[in-house]
Amino acid sequence: MPKHLPSLVSDLKSLQIKNQDKFNEPSQIDSVVIVGSTCAGKSVIVDAIRQSYLAMQGIIQIPKRYITRAQRGNDNIVENAFVTTDEFQAKVERGDIGLHWVRKMEGDRKELYGFHQPTQDVLPVYSGNNALYNNPDSVRPEGILRNSLMVGIYAPDDVRRDRLVSRSPDLLRDRPDEVEYRLGDSSENMLPHIDVLVNNYGQNEQVTKSEVMRLVERIVCIRRNLITALDKPVEQYNGKMIRIATQRMGFPDISEKTFEFAERAPGVRILVTDGERILLTKEWRGETQNWDHRLPGGKVFDSLKEYLSGKEKGDSYVQEQALLAAQKELSEETSLRLPIESFKHIGRSIAGATVVWDLHYYVANVPKQEGLLPDITTEEGEQTQPQWFTYEQVQALCLDGNVQEDRSVAALLKFLLSQKN
Repeated sequence: MPKHLPSLVSDLKSLQIKNQDKFNEPSQIDSVVIVGSTCAGKSVIVDAIRQSYLAMQGIIQIPKRYITRAQRGNDNIVENAFVTTDEFQAKVERGDIGLHWVRKMEGDRKELYGFHQPTQDVLPVYSGNNALYNNPDSVRPEGILRNSLMVGIYAPDDVRRDRLVSRSPDLLRDRPDEVEYRLGDSSENMLPHIDVLVNNYGQNEQVTKSEVMRLVERIVCIRRNLITALDKPVEQYNGKMIRIATQRMGFPDISEKTFEFAERAPGVRILVTDGERILLTKEWRGETQNWDHRLPGGKVFDSLKEYLSGKEKGDSYVQEQALLAAQKELSEETSLRLPIESFKHIGRSIAGATVVWDLHYYVANVPKQEGLLPDITTEEGEQTQPQWFTYEQVQALCLDGNVQEDRSVAALLKFLLSQKN
């Protein structure tokens, strides 16, 4: 067994391995199921996982849980959806619900529990209850928990009683029979069935959320064999256009490192062609103190603040803004005004891990252009000289070093090769 596997939880004070066999092949774990008796603290821990960066990135998922009992005033409606038995069964038949089971309650009463079908290839984290092993014959689909990691949240029965009295006074008042039934399901009943024990009481209660999250992070890294972001970036410097940040990253061997990187808003470059020529701009560049032939382009966002705000809205929003920027920058740098549908996204160039600066490349096909385009002085004081060059001339400019932005050289040569094939 690889040496790093026993250390998967060895540095986590509140966690104990109960089933070492499950850790022999952690890459085979296909879900994490958090179980425990009433008021052991499952929901608090699951909420912390739901708010983690891994969940926000879509690397892990907390599927919606459906319950057939009536909603109570203090229920967590983010975690739970309350449905009728008929609605529950209809969702099962449609395939909306995946993992589901029956929980036997006081007397002959039963409640149905189930989770919305998770996204494929994403690690689901389920918040279950002891019925998963107290009534295993009801668990469906059959065999769904075979490769699950069962994480048991433990708190002594007297601690659970105190929590229940504080959390659900209406249940204590209106359903004393149910209270006694729930508390009668001792926390220790789960011990023969779980793979990891989490002691969620006393001093450990202060660290259980972060330590269970750390366990999930490590499973993700091993399971996907990836370097995975474990936290949001932490800014060290924030300027008008650039920020310096650090970010904690996890590795498949469960080690962690903190990376430092610079990040700026993405840019756009537009390859305009009339089928025989390509439009380049000739500009004096201060960084090289020399003339450069460039693809028209510029910034997608005017400030770091706008970029970070847009980034929070998702990649599709950034793409929308990049398309608008392509149209705007082409007009400003060449006076060539094209409708938005003329621009076709042909790729995104990623600068690297330590310098984050994406360039979005677009191609625009136009009719044969007659006459010269005027020299331009942009609002930022840049002087550009738009010129048309034949494909052969553009290739020579690239190979002779007269197109100095290497990423644009790659885009141009790739385009030219595609025209020959």
